[in-house]
Amino acid sequence: MDRYASFYELARTEVLDEDYAIESLDRQSEVIVVAPHGGWIEPGTTEITKAIADGDLSYYVFVGLKPGKRHEDLHVSSERFDEPTALALIAKSQTVSRAANNFRLTIQNLGLAEFES
Repeated sequence: MDRYASFYELARTEVLDEDYAIESLDRQSEVIVVAPHGGWIEPGTTEITKAIADGDLSYYVFVGLKPGKRHEDLHVSSERFDEPTALALIAKSQTVSRAANNFRLTIQNLGLAEFES
C-alpha cells in the first residue's frame, strides 16, 4: 500500500532535491518514456528509461533519493501519479512508454489499448 495517495500529498512532506528529484527532457517527440518510480524506488528504471529514450525520445523520471531510508515510501501508484511536469509531457505525447522494476515495458497509445511486453 502506498504511503501517499498522490504526488501532491507526497510533496507536502518530502523535500525536492533532498528526498526526491525530477529529471525530464522534452525532445518534442511523439513518444515519451516515463519512470514514475525511478532511483531507489524501483532500481534500474531510471537507467532503462534513459536508454530507451537514447537521444531521440522525451523522457521523465521521478527519482527517489532518500539515503538510508525506505525508498518504497516514495512510491505513488502510476494511475495516481499526478506530478505536473509528468502530466504536461504526457499530454503532449501520442505514446507513453513506462519502465517498471520487473523489466516489463508498458506502451500505451493515448486513446488506444495498452500493450505490455
